[in-house]
Amino acid sequence: MRFYADCLQGEVDVRLEGRRVLHGYVTKGDLTIMASDCPTGMAIVPGNNFYVCLECESPAEQDRVFAALGEGGTVTMPLQITHWDARFGMLTDKFGVNWMFNDLDATKEA
Repeated sequence: MRFYADCLQGEVDVRLEGRRVLHGYVTKGDLTIMASDCPTGMAIVPGNNFYVCLECESPAEQDRVFAALGEGGTVTMPLQITHWDARFGMLTDKFGVNWMFNDLDATKEA
């Protein structure tokens, strides 16, 4: 959670239950990402089961967060203008979490 808070330049709050994360929050303005450890006995299977999609406040912020989350991970689609007129990119971070970045306003700012 600290990694994500650093990448997003947000605040982190983690509530533990024993050694497990009961609720972990990263907040920045109106954005909140919440996570928790999986229950005891449940298998952890990283993969393509979900993506987190971020819409940043500006292309500069999109560049910064994309680079921060991509460090040590794999960029699967660099940030680029798409056929739906958005600045879009995808990556998998160093923890195996998939991210999408979509900025519909970027083409208006370019």
